[in-house]
Amino acid sequence: MVRTTIFRWKGEIGPGQFYVVHLRHLDSNWTWQSGPLRTNCLETSLQADMFGGWRWQVSVMQGNTIVAQSEEVDFWYNPFPQEILPTQRPCSE
Repeated sequence: MVRTTIFRWKGEIGPGQFYVVHLRHLDSNWTWQSGPLRTNCLETSLQADMFGGWRWQVSVMQGNTIVAQSEEVDFWYNPFPQEILPTQRPCSE
């Protein structure tokens, strides 16, 4: 089972800059990095077997250089919620 997870952040980028989102699964130390993003939102899918604690972080990049970086933020991924949760607003809104 795969569930879509939506990440949003605030910030601005200048000419030639872009965002990169970094995800890290705490139990396995598995990491993932987005491609270059020009918006403040990312929709991605996480596998059900990767449940549990995660950290995510956003970097502002210019070429291969990190210009600014957020603090890491913890989140808990549960692909099988016990209750019905509100649907997240997609990035296109």
